[in-house]
Amino acid sequence: MKFDTKYLIRWGIPGWVFLLSILFLYGTYHSSFIKVFSSDPIKLLSFVVAVASIGVPVGYIFHQLYFGLFWVMSKTKGVKYITKHIEGYQRKFPNDVDEEYYHLEYLWQSELSLLEQTKRDYIAERYRHLLSTTHSLGVLGVSLFWSFIVSLYVFKKLEMTFEDRFTYGTIIAGMVVLIFLNYLYYSEKTQAFQGMFLNEFINDKERNKERKQQQN
Repeated sequence: MKFDTKYLIRWGIPGWVFLLSILFLYGTYHSSFIKVFSSDPIKLLSFVVAVASIGVPVGYIFHQLYFGLFWVMSKTKGVKYITKHIEGYQRKFPNDVDEEYYHLEYLWQSELSLLEQTKRDYIAERYRHLLSTTHSLGVLGVSLFWSFIVSLYVFKKLEMTFEDRFTYGTIIAGMVVLIFLNYLYYSEKTQAFQGMFLNEFINDKERNKERKQQQN
């Protein structure tokens, strides 16, 4: 069975970020934790391999959490933001946001398939880049958020001073906010991109129909 390495990286990064942020915090306040590995290269190598291996399934779980909370459950916002950019758009399924979202995806793929190759490839590649960036930021934000939550427990176990807790907590919380602001920006940019091109596809087709009818 072939396994695409891009999935290893995609799932691994959020998992590795989560594990390393916790291990960094723990290692900083437990010098013996660092000494054990610095004095034994075999243990260090085994530890790195273990973290790398565990990080992939952990990151995969974060992916599922992200898609469930921020993508699947936010289709209402997505439909509104996409259709907002389509002039005169009438919803096909006004009482079913899931079906409306699937319909928009169908229109998107259907209209792309009718374009000449150069334009189709450009739009598809640009959309893929925006969507991939959106998802990467969303998953990373979920990973850092859980790093912050677990850190609260680690703070208690390590009996850290208030100043150290505040410093480390502020850094992680600030990163979470920054990542999610970037996520919101790219999410809206992706949906606007899709909506504007759908507007071009749909309304240009309607205008061309009207012109032909007028000429006949």
